[in-house]
Amino acid sequence: MADREGVDKNVNHSLQQEFSDWSTYVFIVLLIIYFIYKYKSDCSLYIGSGSTLTNRSRMTGSMLTLLFLLFSVSVICQIVNNTTNFNKICTNNEANNAAISIQYCLLPWIFIFGVTIVLLLYRPEVKHVFSFTIGYLFVAKSLEKIFEQIHNPNAISVVATKGRIDQEVILSNNLTPELFEEQWAVLIPKLKKVIPPDSKHKIFELTVMKDNIGEFMWYLLSGLLASGYASYLVSSNGCEKSVQQLSVDFYK
Repeated sequence: MADREGVDKNVNHSLQQEFSDWSTYVFIVLLIIYFIYKYKSDCSLYIGSGSTLTNRSRMTGSMLTLLFLLFSVSVICQIVNNTTNFNKICTNNEANNAAISIQYCLLPWIFIFGVTIVLLLYRPEVKHVFSFTIGYLFVAKSLEKIFEQIHNPNAISVVATKGRIDQEVILSNNLTPELFEEQWAVLIPKLKKVIPPDSKHKIFELTVMKDNIGEFMWYLLSGLLASGYASYLVSSNGCEKSVQQLSVDFYK
């Protein structure tokens, strides 16, 4: 029994050492491509409608299809990746290895990444955890530059610190695509009467970028968690051999 446990531990250790994780890099690349396309789609939808975009209107049929493809391809890649790694250690047992990989990959991806998709679709405000922090870091300089050009110093009490306009920064960080028109209406009395015609659109594009970065972070972290947990389950499983394989090994 002790020998058997020692063999299992060695097998698990070998599995963890041999595992390569190229499927995670595929997932990250696909996720970046998806959000580049989503950013362009959101901006073009706003130009076409000329009104505030809701979270539902931004998730068009094509975007939902792309999100489903992202999910499906990521899961398939990890199943192939984990099965290939498993076969390096547990030889001559490919069918059982594939079954284990499918089982242990599907569950984390459905219950972690799948739940994240549903959460962001029906409760988009949770994106603000990242969009108002990490997302804002990416667009802060550009937003400040625009507000420096269009703010009305007579209408806004400006507190300048190191060249930054603090009050406009606060306003711009609270902008969201869903409430952009209402928030812009609040800003109008505080702006110059004549502003560059593309200022509103540029601010909207930066707002969408900030919002999409927040959504990207949710998908990235949940995908990495699902991928890591699936790989852990497979690598911790050890080799389960069929009766025929045990018989062959016994008589070798």
